Amino acid sequence: MFSCLRFGLNTYVYAPKDDVKHRSRWRDLYSYEESIELNIVYSSEKDLNALKRKFDQLSNCGCEHWALLFDDIEHEMSSQDQTRFTSFAHAQVAVTNAIYDYLNKPNLFLFCPTQYCSRMAKSALETSP
Repeated sequence: MFSCLRFGLNTYVYAPKDDVKHRSRWRDLYSYEESIELNIVYSSEKDLNALKRKFDQLSNCGCEHWALLFDDIEHEMSSQDQTRFTSFAHAQVAVTNAIYDYLNKPNLFLFCPTQYCSRMAKSALETSP
């Protein structure tokens, strides 16, 4: 793997663009099989550790600034998450705080929740959990 620092790069934003349904076929809905592969179980240690490994790999390349973006995903919690978290926001904040702490509280850490605008909020943004 090339050195990101050699090119002056020290920021990582994870927003995969190789997903054709994220780019060229964005109007097409995911099949059920595809959608279950995209979900994170916020209460899963396995999923949290997989996310940590992803950040470790890029930290080793010299990345110092981070973004964790949960935008434009389904806003329903799994039954496993519902037993641990009081709300969808609580689940996302728990994972975000865990990663932020894991990265030793970097100076630049961007976060975008799923419900960031009225279109993504249940009912209205002001009353969304």
